Amino acid sequence: MAAAYKPSKVGAVLRTLQKQGVLQPSEARKGEDVILAYDLDALEAGFRSLTEAFPAHFLHCYAMKAAPMGFIVEKAIQAGLGIEAASILEVENALLHGCQPANIVFDSPAKTFRELDYALSLGIHINANTFEEIDRIASIISEPPPSHAPPRSLPSVGLRINPLVGEGTIAALSVATATSKFGVPLSSCSYDPSTPIESIPSSSSKDRILGAFRKYPWLTGLHVHVGSQGISMGQLAHGVRVLNLLAIDVDKAMGMEDGGGPGESGGRVRTMDLGGGLGVDYASPRNSPNFTELAATLKRAAPSLFLPPPAQEGGKGSVEPQSGCSAGHPRLRVVTEFGRSLTVRTAWLASRVEYVFANADGGLEGAETLHTAILHAGADVLLRECYLRGRFPHRFSLYSEAGQGVAVEGEEEGEEEGEEEGMVEARLTRRPGRFNLAGPLCFAGDVIAERVRLPLLISGDWVVVHDVGGYTLALFSRYCSRSAPAVVGYWKGGEEGGERGEEIQVRVLQARETEKSVLGFWGGR
Repeated sequence: MAAAYKPSKVGAVLRTLQKQGVLQPSEARKGEDVILAYDLDALEAGFRSLTEAFPAHFLHCYAMKAAPMGFIVEKAIQAGLGIEAASILEVENALLHGCQPANIVFDSPAKTFRELDYALSLGIHINANTFEEIDRIASIISEPPPSHAPPRSLPSVGLRINPLVGEGTIAALSVATATSKFGVPLSSCSYDPSTPIESIPSSSSKDRILGAFRKYPWLTGLHVHVGSQGISMGQLAHGVRVLNLLAIDVDKAMGMEDGGGPGESGGRVRTMDLGGGLGVDYASPRNSPNFTELAATLKRAAPSLFLPPPAQEGGKGSVEPQSGCSAGHPRLRVVTEFGRSLTVRTAWLASRVEYVFANADGGLEGAETLHTAILHAGADVLLRECYLRGRFPHRFSLYSEAGQGVAVEGEEEGEEEGEEEGMVEARLTRRPGRFNLAGPLCFAGDVIAERVRLPLLISGDWVVVHDVGGYTLALFSRYCSRSAPAVVGYWKGGEEGGERGEEIQVRVLQARETEKSVLGFWGGR
């Protein structure tokens, strides 16, 4: 898991934004009603934590779908990551921000002839989702290039497999089931958590896969991704283990490998894409599971992918691997595709409380009355939280209109994990209450969370939703014609990217969407 922001900074950021005029009292009739705030130091530290947890020969591609904002894409590329793109416009976004085509992985399940032709012309790695897509790529490659175009280079293409690990705790985010739209299924590889990783059989139902590798010499990669939130590390490891065993089988069948592992001795499989899928514990501030734990789990599942560089003759030093290739297997590139685990812990959302009222049937838990608080963030920016309520159990905090933290009376306050001693600021106190946190959209399901225990809410307060750096703005809904919120970034001291100091610096990275932009989407003039 990536590094996380410090909750103790939230109040300081809110107060700084008030000084800047970005946030203003509600009666001022201007300023922002909702902001998405990223800790840029935490974002950079997260990229470092990923690269440090795995061997140097891994190419980590940031899954842009989690949060495709330009400043995040740029920081990922600056940190040495590639980009995983799930659409042709995500490919364009990666190129726009300076990603080299060779470090882009194109994974869409609905690639058109035009999109495939474009990606192939740039030398972008393509993970084909089906045999039909493989045949489509073959037909494009066989076409003579236009007279003004240079000859096509050898393409980089992999095939996505479905290891059938089954559903995790969230069916909608589980993509390795028998009815999944993703990948070619391997029928005998069903996940059984009681079976040791070492005992998983190789695979069956792979004759067509081997046939495709025999038919198309440019097919040199394999890809797996079993899901994201709600997927266990055991399921992730099972998928990687199946992928690795299949690669060994492919190399054996091509007569290019003695079975030691993919990529050795000039093996046929040159790219092993392990996907992403490390989940986040939204209910806890603990950064676990993390990338170090995941790397250790995957190494047990497929140790050959983690081999160190071979020693040079005479035992001096080690052989430098080819760029982007495995040191242990000089012809092998190992790819990962993490998104949520790199971004979620780096951001929080603050929404103004517009109204608070008691519910008609309100009595519960003794004298406490159930209230509803109307916020300016709901299913527009926290879409999955509303439609899959309870599956993303965020933590919430309360701040006064002036940006001071508010705690429940009589409850001991302490540092959260990752806080420096003495960093928790003094807070106001109020009596506790139970609240349904409802959004601004016109349907009953627009509720972020139900019966949340918080200090009594007052109109004008700021409710902070923690851990929202991924799959929030990326899923923004146009329903009810709401503007996408402003995005701010903050970091410790000095100019962004320069020498750090102690004072927090804050600036707007992306302004709130304009009314003209929203109306233009609907054909307005």
